[in-house]
Amino acid sequence: MQHYSFRSIFKWTIIFLFNTSTFFSCTTEDHPEAAACRYTGFQRTENNGDGSAKQQSYKSVKLDEEGKLAEAEYGITYTFSDNNSQAGDVSSGNVQKYVMNYDGDDFLKTATHTAFQSNKNKRRFSRGDFGPYYEISVETVSTTSFVYEAGKVVSSSTKIVETLIGDKVNKKVTESESSKVWKYSGGTLASTIETTSSGGVYTTAFAADGGYTRSNATGSDVTIYDPVSRTRTIKLIPFAEYTIVSDANGNEVFVRTVNASNVYTDTFKYDQQKNPDWLIPKDFKGIPEPIITIQTSAGQNNLQEINSVSTIGGSEQRYNTKVSYTFNSSGYPTGDTWQSLSSSGFVRTTSYMYENCP
Repeated sequence: MQHYSFRSIFKWTIIFLFNTSTFFSCTTEDHPEAAACRYTGFQRTENNGDGSAKQQSYKSVKLDEEGKLAEAEYGITYTFSDNNSQAGDVSSGNVQKYVMNYDGDDFLKTATHTAFQSNKNKRRFSRGDFGPYYEISVETVSTTSFVYEAGKVVSSSTKIVETLIGDKVNKKVTESESSKVWKYSGGTLASTIETTSSGGVYTTAFAADGGYTRSNATGSDVTIYDPVSRTRTIKLIPFAEYTIVSDANGNEVFVRTVNASNVYTDTFKYDQQKNPDWLIPKDFKGIPEPIITIQTSAGQNNLQEINSVSTIGGSEQRYNTKVSYTFNSSGYPTGDTWQSLSSSGFVRTTSYMYENCP
């Protein structure tokens, strides 16, 4: 779920950065061949209109001479005023960086993901096991090594080192591991088994038609993909259920979230122009699933409009956001402006950067 309504733009951006456990995507759709244009990143600014929240973000993409992904980085700085809470004014910074290393046959040998998160608050308060603090930072370095047989990946192991530093809080270093196993039938991917750093086990079974079912051992976290309707259903029992529908170009056109008695529905419209995120490599030699790094949109096209309905406690609220673009002669956006038609003053602007792209 990469696009969201104005009511949740800030919230979902932060969730994207903190939820770094999903490194592989189960989507097995076809992806384009390398294009002449090389997307190198963006610069973005968001303001909510009343001055209480501001967000600045960037992307940076580096490819090697052969067009393989070498490095990818996504960073955000976020400030907001929260005068009604103990936290007071809050600022945070989040950076996600991926570094890819290949062997002499162009197989992905290791992938290192570094996540750095920092928070600063005017008032001292406690949260979770972090203890009381004004400032805190967490750096998580995950290094994944891949093993291949007969040109296909069969396993990966990930070493995770988390370092937490807070004011007047002792430095805390935690180490853990996770792993993944791929199994094939007749040369075709049949299943995967993932073991998380917390000991959870997820099994994914792939069908011949491109569908799949992913589930944890207890059945409380289940994802089902139906390729005919292009619908992904995610059940987090007993907390929430998500329904995501995509079009033929991989664009998410409908997202429905049910959380207890609360229901959130987002409908998305797209143009027919090229999405620069589609230029970030996610297919790697010998690995049958895409590896998602800093992509924040799923499909081939650019979002034009979001229509959202929130039903909370029987009360309904509607939101509408529209996006306008400028394009280069190759059909890729050079800039965009988001404006909320249901919330006065919200504006988000982006400048996109390329190489070898007229």
